[in-house]
Amino acid sequence: MKAHDALKDAGHSPDVVKVYGLASLPDLTAGRKEVKRLTGESFVPVLVLNDGQVIKDSRNIVDWARSNPAGPT
Repeated sequence: MKAHDALKDAGHSPDVVKVYGLASLPDLTAGRKEVKRLTGESFVPVLVLNDGQVIKDSRNIVDWARSNPAGPT
């Protein structure tokens, strides 16, 4: 929630993809498998930028959002 709020506050309109299951359980859902493929871990949130760069962890996403406000539309 912190990451999403920070992105919105910075003027971004992120596409949210919900993944189900717990990080401590086996990756049975497609969403958790994709998170693991992108980051090597099953923990969310994960931000995937348009250029393919992956940012994981709420704190890192909040920092990125504050440093990269959306430009005028």
